[in-house]
Amino acid sequence: MSRASAILNELFQDSYPYDYRPPDGISKEHAYHFKTDSGDKLSVWIEHHNNAADVMFASHGSINVTGRHPRDAQKVFGTVYHILKHHLKEHPEIPTVKFLGFGKSRKKLYSHFISRFTTRPKEKRDDEKWGRYEFDRDEIR
Repeated sequence: MSRASAILNELFQDSYPYDYRPPDGISKEHAYHFKTDSGDKLSVWIEHHNNAADVMFASHGSINVTGRHPRDAQKVFGTVYHILKHHLKEHPEIPTVKFLGFGKSRKKLYSHFISRFTTRPKEKRDDEKWGRYEFDRDEIR
């Protein structure tokens, strides 16, 4: 195991338990929900679209709110990392993962998160407010 992989495993080893709800026929989203120690209710939605998994975070149902308790960030990142790894294992047909962030703080959060668990993160900016982050499943550490 490389030093980078060992650091990553240590960083993301702690995670919250999560519930999974498959698409219900109306929505195409795979929904994962978990609750932090500080009471934040977070969701990760993954939708398969154009041969990719589009990933979106939400806190208390809003994509505009990131967790209110920074001390939870590492464990939240660990949970999202485990959700994504689990989802890709269950869906080997999905070759690409995409995150779309709006606003400076969300773009910074996604950039930080993705740089921690991929070997070659890519960023495509649509404009100043939006950041699009894309990587291949084989680039996940």
